[in-house]
Amino acid sequence: MLTISKLIKKYNGKIILNEVSFVILKGQVVVLIGPSGSGKSTVLRCISNLEKYESGSVKAKGLPQTKIGMVFQHFNLFHNMTLIENLTYAPINVLKYNKKDAISIATKWLERVNLDNLKDTYPWALSGGQKQRAAIARTLCMDPEIVLFDEPTSALDPENVKEVLDVIKSLAHTGITMLIVTHAMKFAASIADRVLFLDHGELIEDNNAGNFFNSPSTKRARDFLNITSV
Repeated sequence: MLTISKLIKKYNGKIILNEVSFVILKGQVVVLIGPSGSGKSTVLRCISNLEKYESGSVKAKGLPQTKIGMVFQHFNLFHNMTLIENLTYAPINVLKYNKKDAISIATKWLERVNLDNLKDTYPWALSGGQKQRAAIARTLCMDPEIVLFDEPTSALDPENVKEVLDVIKSLAHTGITMLIVTHAMKFAASIADRVLFLDHGELIEDNNAGNFFNSPSTKRARDFLNITSV
C-alpha cells in the first residue's frame, strides 16, 4: 500500500535519510524507532508531503494526499475554534461535506476518543492528553487510509500518556494502516506488527515485532533496546 524507495533527504548538505526503503501493507501497524536525530520524523514528513526530498520515491498506491493523515507532537489545533469546529473545518472546506454530515462524523469520532462531552470547549481549556485525543479524532474525520503518528505522546505529562496510547491501540488492526514514531518501547511492542529501526538516517533493521523485541538481528538494535529498557 505504501512503498518508500531509496529515499534521500539532506539539510544544508548533510544527509538526513540515506536511501531508506520499505513497504507497508494495507492494515499493518508499523512502528518506526531509533535514537533522537536518526531521521524518524523526517520520514513521516516526506510521506505526508511536508518535506521535499532529493531523490527516491514515495508511492501510496494512487491515494490522494487527503487519504494520508498525520498526528503531530504538538496537536496543532485551532485555539479560536471549539473542538467540533476544529474537527469539521477540513471536511467542510477540503472534502466539501455539508455541515450536517461533517458534524455527524465529528461527533462519532469525539465519542470514540471520549471527548463528546467537550465538543463545545476550546482547546486552551483542555489538558494535553485531551488535546492530543482531539487531534487524533480530527485526523480520522478526513477518513484516511494511512495515519502517521509523530511521537504522539512526547509533549504530554506522564499522567496523560496512557489515555492517548489507549486510543491509538483501539484503532490498531481496524483496517487503518498506521506508521508510528515513538520512544515508548512497551507500547511499541504491544501494538506493532513490524518494527523499522533507523539510525543515522539509515534503515538498520526491518523485522516483525516479536523478533525485534525478543531477539533483534543487529547489534545496534540490541544496544538501543538495552539502553531504552533501563
